[in-house]
Amino acid sequence: VKEGALADLLLLNPQEPALVPHFNLASDLIYAANGSCVDTLICDGKVLMRRRKVEGEEEVIEEARRVAHDLLRR
Repeated sequence: VKEGALADLLLLNPQEPALVPHFNLASDLIYAANGSCVDTLICDGKVLMRRRKVEGEEEVIEEARRVAHDLLRR
C-alpha cells in the first residue's frame, strides 16, 4: 500500500462459521473462507459494500427478478 495510490481491500468477519475455530489464519483463509465471510469491500478507494450491504442492492435484486420473469414468459 502506497500513499496516494488506489487500493482494493476486503475485510473479513472472523466470526463467520466457515472461519471457526481459528486454529491457523492462513489455513482458514486458503481452505475455508468464502464470499459469505466478506464484510466490507473497497475497490479503487471506494467502499462498494459495507457490513454486507451494497448501495442500491434492493433495486438490483428487484430488477433481476423482473428480468428473470420476463425470460420465463418468452
